Amino acid sequence: MFYREAGQFKTTYQADQAIFPILQDRMGIAVIMVVALAIPLFASDFVLASIMIPFLIFALATVGLNVLTGYAGQLSLGTGAFMGVGAYACYKLTTIFPDVNIVILVLLSGIFSAGIGIIFGLQ
Repeated sequence: MFYREAGQFKTTYQADQAIFPILQDRMGIAVIMVVALAIPLFASDFVLASIMIPFLIFALATVGLNVLTGYAGQLSLGTGAFMGVGAYACYKLTTIFPDVNIVILVLLSGIFSAGIGIIFGLQ
């Protein structure tokens, strides 16, 4: 964190309950939105395939772990295992059915991962 909330006082309840109450947070979200729109338009296929897709996968895993540990207050090491099960299922489905759209295979691998989670959750 490069900034602090000190000096930015809230004077209304609406300002106190804002999702992004700090000015720097709102500016950061605006920059992220511009970059998220610009990268797919101007980046090469190499950048998208080798840099952005792994980055987005790790960001998704980070957000999921942040929700689990931050908001729910739980500690879990199983989230990485379930993400690994989904990744392996997607790999195997891709090798078995190479002509199927990757989006469908990713959704199916999520179902496999959820199934393994249900099996381990029932025990």
